[in-house]
Amino acid sequence: MALTVKQFTTYVSSVGVEDADAVVAFCMDHEGRPLFGNHVDALLEFFPDGCLSSNWNNRLQLYHTFRNADYIFTDQLIDGKRSLVDDAVLLQLRQLYTYALIHLIEDIPRDRITRVNRIVFDRYAENVVSIREVNRMRSDSAEIFQVDKYSELVVDRSNTIIELVELIEAISATNAPTNLCSELTEYLVASQRVDDLSDWKEDLSRGHVTPFLWSIGGDISQSIEEKEREVYLSGVYELELSAILAELEKINNSFSEMCRVNHGILVSHVRHEIKLIGRRLQELVDIKLSFTDDASSRALG
Repeated sequence: MALTVKQFTTYVSSVGVEDADAVVAFCMDHEGRPLFGNHVDALLEFFPDGCLSSNWNNRLQLYHTFRNADYIFTDQLIDGKRSLVDDAVLLQLRQLYTYALIHLIEDIPRDRITRVNRIVFDRYAENVVSIREVNRMRSDSAEIFQVDKYSELVVDRSNTIIELVELIEAISATNAPTNLCSELTEYLVASQRVDDLSDWKEDLSRGHVTPFLWSIGGDISQSIEEKEREVYLSGVYELELSAILAELEKINNSFSEMCRVNHGILVSHVRHEIKLIGRRLQELVDIKLSFTDDASSRALG
């Protein structure tokens, strides 16, 4: 079962960090639940039933929550969305992350501890380096945008879900389906494409280059008003949405085949995203019409 707010706040208080309230607030999602609290349950649906006890489940959820909170804070810090004034919270997050890791490995058989440590430290280093590289690429004005490299870095930057699969395998001494991590990798890339498409105006205003903006010329000096017509009337936005939709449907089919639970957590989440993209494709018709109506009004005027 997903970690409850009470379990989470009790753990934070028991560790004795200075500003427990600020840390708890940062580690909650927009619905007031621990960050990515159901990831462990979602991934366990791809493993043999009962391979992990509820005790290990809770430990992994605590570790995964602090790991993701640390990632989000570091990403915001490097991206300039947080200031050094917030460092106290970061230090407390690192403290909790360390305690959760110690708690995670303290009862693991000795022959598995080395593997767990290697997974944790390799993925962490990969994560921090890729955060810096993604931000560097977005700010680079190079004539050729390396889309494949960007996709690889995006996966490394968001690798906590891949790390979680590896940790479940190491702790439970069982194996996930052979292609689970490769499909999760494809899912991370597709999710980033959705984010880049949704945030194209913000990226343009901040001077950030993304594969989507680069595909339509990459001229980040244009105003949003100038770029809007090109984005929505050229068909490029629609093509990107359609390509993402096709990719998510393929991923959904793969997840459905691997998952031992009908309508599992991850499968349901992907299907929800597919519905949202379908809705956005329908809304695009109205957006195009608004530009056409505007042009007609100007002509008549």
